Amino acid sequence: MCTMVFGNTVALAHNHITVDSVGGRIVVRAGYYGDEGGFAIDPTGRLLADGKIAVYPVPDALTSGPLVGWKAGDEILLTSDFFATTGRLNGGHFHFEIASVTPLNGGPGTLAWGDFDANWDFQPSASSAGATREARSFDVHFAGHDHDQGYAFSADGLYDVSLVAWDSNGVYADAAPVTIRFQVGQASACVFADLDCSGAVDMGDVALILLDYGPCAGCDADLDGNGSADFGDVALALLSFG
Repeated sequence: MCTMVFGNTVALAHNHITVDSVGGRIVVRAGYYGDEGGFAIDPTGRLLADGKIAVYPVPDALTSGPLVGWKAGDEILLTSDFFATTGRLNGGHFHFEIASVTPLNGGPGTLAWGDFDANWDFQPSASSAGATREARSFDVHFAGHDHDQGYAFSADGLYDVSLVAWDSNGVYADAAPVTIRFQVGQASACVFADLDCSGAVDMGDVALILLDYGPCAGCDADLDGNGSADFGDVALALLSFG
């Protein structure tokens, strides 16, 4: 498992998320493999690594297939196999719905989930733009572990993606949402106004705006894009404070 640290985030490669159930409701689990012990879902549903926000870089553009130019990755595997032998998933047919795609920097963009075929062309089977729940959902079946799966984004950006596991057989109630962060293309790993990548917008970020005060077209401190760092940018930072 590869790890890179970005401020208050950690980037990883090839991790697993699976379904379990408690009291008739689906529960999404992480960190169940021995080499993924630092990988967890916190009480708010956020995917963490070693206590920090896990962020998955998606740097590579597709050069063939139906989504040419989209950026694709395969570092997260959605599965339903790990707890299948416990009996707690019996009778279920499980899916992960792309419930929301929220741009924190860059974007907006569409997320597709699917599989790489024998020619390494990405074939989408679920899209955040889908008109129905089924169209927005990646099928992990029962006891499924699809190593060919991956995902692709239509535009560069830093995104929080919310996934909801559900059972099309209706045996189990929906899981609570799980939020995964992706850094697509050349987007900054910092959320909007968090100029020092500390994981929070605070007085350190306001200080950075004041250090760049004045004309600075294209600089990070120019949050409103008017060509200068000024009190309009300070106001935007204060609106995002926390």
